[in-house]
Formats: sequence, C-alpha cells, structure tokens
Amino acid sequence: MSSSKSACPIPPNTMSRRLHLNSFLNPLKIVKKHSQINIFQSAMSMVLVFAMAFASATPVFAQGKLIGQASREVHPPLASPNQVLTSGLRGGPQDGGGCNVPTDAPHSPLFDSQPFTQHMLRFEEFGSSPLVSNDSDTGYKDMYDPYTSCAQDSDSTQPGYCAPLPQPTWAGASKGGEYYPYGQVSNKAIDATLGQPLYPYPTEYTNKDHPNPWEAAIVAEHTGPMQPLVAGDKYNTVADGRPPGPQFGHQRWNEFFPKVYTQTAQAGVRPNGGFRDSMQEHVYSEGEFGPGGLYHNTVHSIAANACSQSSSQTSCENVSNPLIRDGLDKMCTWNSADETCSGTFAGTTAGIRGKFHPLFPEQDHQALRTFDGTFPPKLMMTRYSQSVLFRHHNALPIKFEANRGFGNHFITTHHHNGHNPAESDGFAEAFFLPGQFYDYAWPMILAGHDPVDENHPHFPATNPLALEKRASTPCAVGEELTVSYPSPTNDASGNVCSRAARLTESTKTEGAYAKEANCGWRSVKKTCDVNGRVQIPGDWKETMSTHWFHDHMLDYTAQNVYKGNAAMMNIYSGVDSGREGWLCHQDDPENNVNLCLPSGSALPWGNRDYDINLELAGKAWGQDTRVYEGTDPSLTIGAPAGQTRAD
Repeated sequence: MSSSKSACPIPPNTMSRRLHLNSFLNPLKIVKKHSQINIFQSAMSMVLVFAMAFASATPVFAQGKLIGQASREVHPPLASPNQVLTSGLRGGPQDGGGCNVPTDAPHSPLFDSQPFTQHMLRFEEFGSSPLVSNDSDTGYKDMYDPYTSCAQDSDSTQPGYCAPLPQPTWAGASKGGEYYPYGQVSNKAIDATLGQPLYPYPTEYTNKDHPNPWEAAIVAEHTGPMQPLVAGDKYNTVADGRPPGPQFGHQRWNEFFPKVYTQTAQAGVRPNGGFRDSMQEHVYSEGEFGPGGLYHNTVHSIAANACSQSSSQTSCENVSNPLIRDGLDKMCTWNSADETCSGTFAGTTAGIRGKFHPLFPEQDHQALRTFDGTFPPKLMMTRYSQSVLFRHHNALPIKFEANRGFGNHFITTHHHNGHNPAESDGFAEAFFLPGQFYDYAWPMILAGHDPVDENHPHFPATNPLALEKRASTPCAVGEELTVSYPSPTNDASGNVCSRAARLTESTKTEGAYAKEANCGWRSVKKTCDVNGRVQIPGDWKETMSTHWFHDHMLDYTAQNVYKGNAAMMNIYSGVDSGREGWLCHQDDPENNVNLCLPSGSALPWGNRDYDINLELAGKAWGQDTRVYEGTDPSLTIGAPAGQTRAD
C-alpha cells in the first residue's frame, strides 16, 4: 500500500485545494443550527458571497469563471465516459485514478460549469395536514371524518375510493409483462397518491387488512408465489411495513395521538411537478419568499426580476441566461394569455430537475433517490407539542440490482437524535419493502416530560406542570392548542400512582378532565397568549432546533444516505420561534424568552427568510447515462440510445 501511494504525485496547486476541502467538507453529512456560532458564520458568509455576486456589476456567472479558471484548467473533462467508474478498481493515476481520495477515481467532470454560478436551492417544505382522531369522544368527528373521503381502495367507481401506491411501470414492461421491476411509479401517479388523505388510516398496531399494493408486480417479476408471513393471515403480504405484534405498536398512542401528518415516497429522481407549492408555510407570498423577494424564484432568484421588463415574446425568450442546457432551465417564460413575461420558476418548484447544477446532466432514477423523488431537498417544519405522523412510502425499484452498483431498495427511517419511541426510531432491522409504507409517530415533546418522584433533586427541572416560560411552543395569538400533561407521581391523597394508572387517561367528569392531582395523563386545551407561546411540560434545557432524518438500513446506511435518503427538520419552540423582532429576550429578559435569531417576521412562527438550512455532502459523478439492469457486467448494457420516459 505504501509503494502504491508513493507512486501518486500530488501537484502543488492540488495540495492546498485538498487541505481546504478536507477541513471544510470532510464530514460527509453536517447539519447544524444557525444558533451555533460556527455554522452561523459559515451560513452568513455564504449569504454574503451570493449577495455580493448579485449586487456586482459583473454577472455572477462571469465571476465564477474567474474563481474557477485555474481548477478547470488542471482538471478537464474526462475523455472516456466510464473511466471515472472503473479507474478505482484498477487504481493509480496511469488509469485515470486519483490519490488519497475515497474512490481512487479521477476528479468528477464539471460539464463546463464554474463555481458560484448557480442560485443555491432552498429546502422545500413537506407541509402537513391535520390528522383527527377517529374516536367519537374527541368531538372532532363531525368536523372531519377521514373515512368520508378515503374509505376503500378496491373499487374506483365507488364513493370514498383512494388509490393505493400504483405499481411500477415507468419506462415500459419487462419479460413481456405489464410491470417494470427496474423502474418506478410514474410522476403523476406518485403525486396523486401523496395528495390523498392517509389511507389506510393509521393504527396503533400493524395493519394487516391491506396487502402490499405491489404484490402482483413482485410475484410476476421477482419472487413467484408467496405465502403469508404469519399462518392464518388474511393476505400473503401487507402494506404496513411495521413488524407485527405489540413490540412495534405505537407507544402511548392515545396520549400522543398525532395532530398532523405528512406523507412522502422514497423514489428515484424525477422532475418536480410543483406538488408541494401550496404546502409551504410562506406559500410564496410572505417575506423573502413573496414576489420580488430573494427566494420567490426558486431557481434563478432575483436575477429573474429582469423577465418582467420584456414586453414581447421574442424579447422575453431571449433574456440572457447562460446556465441553460437542453432548454430545461429557461429563466423567462412568455404567458400568452395576458401577454406578460415572468420568471419560469416564480413561486413554484415545478420544472426543477434532478441535477446538481444547470449545466450538469439530469440524474438517472437508479442513481439518485430522494424524498418525493424530487429536488430541492426536503424540510419538515414542526413545533413542540404538535405530534407528527410521518408516513414513508417505499417507491423504489422491485429489483435490488436497479441501483447502479450501490444502495439498497429496503429502507428504514431514523429521526437523528429525536426523542422518539423505539418503534418509530428507525431500527436498523425494521426495514420496509418496495410498495409498503411505514408510519413513524413522533410525539414532539421535551425531554423530562414525565416527572420523576417529587423527592428527586431533578423534579423541579422536569417541569411537569408547565410552569416554566422557556418550556413552550410558538403559536399565533388566539390559536388553540391541545397539550398533553403527564400523570403526577402521586395522587392528591399521597398514594403512588401505579405505572398502569399513569399510562391511562385521567378520569373525566361530566365531559371535563379531573383535577391535576388525579393519576393518569390528560389533554388540556390552551389558548395562545399575547406572548405568542403556550407553555408545555418538560425541561427547557433539552430544547432542540435543527435535526435531520435519514435511512438507517442495516449495512446500507451510508450508501442509501449517499443516494439521497436524507432530509432536514426544523423544530420550533418558545426560545427559537423563527420570528425575529417579536418580544425578544434581550428587550425584556424577565418576561420574554424568544431569542429572536435571524429568521424573518412575516409569519407567527417558522420564518426561514434568513434561517439558511445547509446540508453538506461529498459527492462524485461520472458521465455514464445508461440505465442498468443488473450488477453482472454482461447485463449492464444500458438503454437504447434516445429512449425516454414513458410519461
């Protein structure tokens, strides 16, 4: 090994570049909050770089050429398309390989792109919808009954039909059949499924009443006939990917029943259809996301403001934009209906394709797998005390080999560092299969929610009665929230509350909850006060802000995360409400808890105008655009030239 490494000379200009990259990008996955000074400074520096570029008289793409000229001259595009994929197997610079890099491959081709020549895509919010309990005692059933709109998935001609995840047919059929095991669901079908209410409705234990909707395709293209996992089960397969039995039942299901839900599908990369535009908290109308703001145009930013100056179709379509390849990233679009010119990506993510730079080729669905299968990367917006049901569909190919040589089509989702129960923590061996879904229930409570014995020295810190202002969740003034309060350790008579009693709902009296001193948890409706917060149980010193969640599949975590199975989560609280300039702590430390970190002020909470989520990852790519149908070299023949997607 030593002789091999000594045979690899390192050019002087590459040494300094490598040292810089090692210090800045060595962690393959970094997600931090702006409140931490190091990443805050980095984020602000990046914002300033982009801001200066936009403000300069020299176009940003011209500046990029100056910055990256030396690098491009040293590392020209590869002559052989497949060399980047194979040189690492042979090793050494004589075969195009590199030295002291993980892949031992040459530098990734840049396809004539230059540094700092693109607008940095902001994360796209998943959005969430209310999930109302099906328990008639809640009083909500008359307001919204989920079974009215989604009652069955077997007959599309009957009322209440909701389609299950359609089986994969994208790119045509295989073996003369109707399915394509190396492909995935069509674009429109994925969006249609994710746009429906949850069906089947979430349950405390694994739901065995619905088969895997891909069973026919799996049997026909992969496994042959199957038998039930458990003798006597109704179906040979199940749609619910949770392991059966009480061990994977949702803990304290009634106590922390999800108030909102989000559903997504892990899928190969595909064009974004703008499916989530209306689900953004800012709805592209508030703050810097509104018209004229920095992020209203999701691809070209404020450079697209030049579009409105054009008064004819010719001038509109001729607006200069050097970062166009194949006409897919045109900055301006002529609207014939009202004869106006506007930014192509103004107030929408529709049309954004899976590539890392406008001049890069579009990624293949076997190479890149993301949440929704789309760019930009995704962000979940949550707040304390608003429990979440996260339904994750697996829409990856049936065939393991449809992975361009790495990654697994079995997945399990881990909310990193989340205070979640075991069955919703993404256990490495609790993976679910193509066609299935897995419901993760995240209670969104502060650590210390459950009190320890009153004689314990930490008892006051756990704040079981929600008396601490800093233990709180943000809200709009007048908004009504339901907060779960834990059972006391002892009842009013001093008797120790048994574990069974503490896990049972507190006894109701004439429709109202019993006194605080009674054993059992209770739900309490609270109205958001003039301070824009509701106090909640738990230790405020355990408040969390920015998380990420990712694949946790046994032996394949790194590979699946590398392929795109990673998203971010912002958790808002009283101390980090995402609303600057509103009752700031520094103005009145005795009464105000909001740290007023850089964010924005248009929304009651969760502004992201100046709160920049950063996800840094090391990536390498080649120039091979073929579709793979197997890992055996004789099978990697790719698709015929000119083949396009079926839809």
